[in-house]
Amino acid sequence: MKLQEYMAENCVNIRLFAKKVGISVATIYGIFNGCDVLLSTALKIEDITKKKVTCRDMIPITNHRDRARKRKEEKEKENKK
Repeated sequence: MKLQEYMAENCVNIRLFAKKVGISVATIYGIFNGCDVLLSTALKIEDITKKKVTCRDMIPITNHRDRARKRKEEKEKENKK
């Protein structure tokens, strides 16, 4: 189960959850968007959610380098137009 789904189904407050895990709200949103997450953070989330959200559920679908590359490519396309 994705973290966002877990939080919605269980009516979990993002700020309180972030505080409980020891991370920022921005990091929670990053996890929602498929960004990198530290293993230690993923393990804490797995424990807090009683393994309803596993480390495997938080495997990133992208990283900051991919996003930067896409932005650069988009800018180049706009400049060619």
